[in-house]
Amino acid sequence: MCSIRTGRDGSSAQWCDDRQKAVPIARAARRFAGAKADLSTATAAVRRSAASLGATLTPGHFAIERAGDAAAGLDEYLDAMKRCGVLRTIVTSLRVSVHRASKRF
Repeated sequence: MCSIRTGRDGSSAQWCDDRQKAVPIARAARRFAGAKADLSTATAAVRRSAASLGATLTPGHFAIERAGDAAAGLDEYLDAMKRCGVLRTIVTSLRVSVHRASKRF
């Protein structure tokens, strides 16, 4: 997550990105933006930094929306597994495996 906060009003610009690229993007953006950048300068610096590192940025609200959609999909999948009994079978099998493993030690 790259995040730059500027100004007294607390304005901020945030993007989600690959964790390994986020730190170099933020460091380069700080160099590009300078010490007292406003929001538009900081945003431009993050975009420039990401482009120079070959990273793709996603606006935060899109990333949050996608995460919510993914969570809803997982909920539906788990509900389906509960309805057909597959989840119970998996949990029972896991408990048996853990119990057997604990007896070995």
